[in-house]
Amino acid sequence: PRLYGRVDIAKYFNACRTLQNMIVFPHGGASRRFGTVFVAETKASATESRLIPFTFNDEQAYILEFGQEYIRFFKDNGQIMSGVIPYEITSPYTTSMLETINYVQNADTMRLVNQSVYPQILTRTDHTAWTLATSTFISAPADWSAASGYPGAVALYEQRSVYAGTPEKPNTLWFSSTWNPDDMTASTASDDGMSLTLDDNSVLRWLAVGRFLHA
Repeated sequence: PRLYGRVDIAKYFNACRTLQNMIVFPHGGASRRFGTVFVAETKASATESRLIPFTFNDEQAYILEFGQEYIRFFKDNGQIMSGVIPYEITSPYTTSMLETINYVQNADTMRLVNQSVYPQILTRTDHTAWTLATSTFISAPADWSAASGYPGAVALYEQRSVYAGTPEKPNTLWFSSTWNPDDMTASTASDDGMSLTLDDNSVLRWLAVGRFLHA
């Protein structure tokens, strides 16, 4: 706003107040934003669904359509089909849970969490071969249960899986052992699993990894 009247500055003539549906190039100039492509309707377009990316590499990237207890799959601007019908698998997630699903992916495996569902693992072996299964842990924390709820946040950090934020322990993190993301056995050994409870009333809703683990 301080430059709106500064016609005496050369930069004034290279700028605009509002630029909509355009892409600005770092070397100067702009072009229209690319359009979108209609691929398919969701399974039940009258109800809520959620799209989650799944990227294995530059050539194998997918969009996952989560809806009422199902997952459908898209790739290369098309829907993955099984014969003449969309390929889909069942899931434990209801429509009301979709916005609170958190996930982390590594290679062909995606870990998904929601405080109402035991942690799940989604595995891809082919375009039409996906499996969603309940995670199988070694020494899973005893306070992960239907009564006390399950973690609502997940990340991968320095060869460990990290889960956090159950309804009963909203400010606790659980780390797997190094090199085995499914081994939650806790001990004093530096490469074994461990748990950490923050000394405040924080509610851990998400985890992000950079040089450090952030919650």
